[in-house]
Amino acid sequence: MPELAQQFKDLDPKDQVEITLIQLGRLLQDGRTSEAGTLAKELGLKASVIEAWCLYREKKFADCAEVLSRTPENQSTLELQAYLYAYEFTGLKDERKLAEVTAKLEASNVNANNAVVIAARENNSALDAASIFNHLTPWAEGLDRSMATVTEANLLHNMARLALAKERFEMALTFIDYAIEAYGSRTNFHHRGAANYWRSVILEKMDRPYDAWQAGLASLKAWQDQQAQEPTNPEWQKRLEGAQKREQELNSRL
Repeated sequence: MPELAQQFKDLDPKDQVEITLIQLGRLLQDGRTSEAGTLAKELGLKASVIEAWCLYREKKFADCAEVLSRTPENQSTLELQAYLYAYEFTGLKDERKLAEVTAKLEASNVNANNAVVIAARENNSALDAASIFNHLTPWAEGLDRSMATVTEANLLHNMARLALAKERFEMALTFIDYAIEAYGSRTNFHHRGAANYWRSVILEKMDRPYDAWQAGLASLKAWQDQQAQEPTNPEWQKRLEGAQKREQELNSRL
């Protein structure tokens, strides 16, 4: 179990929620409440933290914040707060509060750094992108991408988008290539679909239409693979249709 627990903790928190609910749900459904409690304890989980992440996934951000307000502070709650304060779409973006939260986490904390990068890419952000790149580029260059977690790959992905927003296209291409490598070739189809979409945007900005089209094709293939795994998922169908349209547009510009 210690090895399983470490593998679990290395996952993206949102993936932790999904796996945990499936595992706990099956145990509870079978009446194995003692085992469910043991699982939660050994994985270091608390019901309120799981509830908060679930509300975040459901885009119930105000409810998520309310649960966090009555939950003892720990690394997981601080990371979730950081995302609430980083994204515009939560309606709670606040870079001052984001700085307060991330200051309580290690400078190397991947989720904290990801939240800061996400906040910085907005046009109205007061965060210093150059300082962020100075802090994170050595980490990105030194990362063993063959062993990277999804959370680390997501940070590389968002670093690319920040570089794109700041019109640093060569840097953006480097980071998005790092991200795609880190996502691997056998899983993470939805992440790879999105990453290759942004790679096509970057390459368009660099006036490389053929390479942009190739990236569009890679994005389309990833979304086809994702939709094939869950053919009844309307979100994946929507993304697949978008990828098809994008590939056609890029092809027409050749």
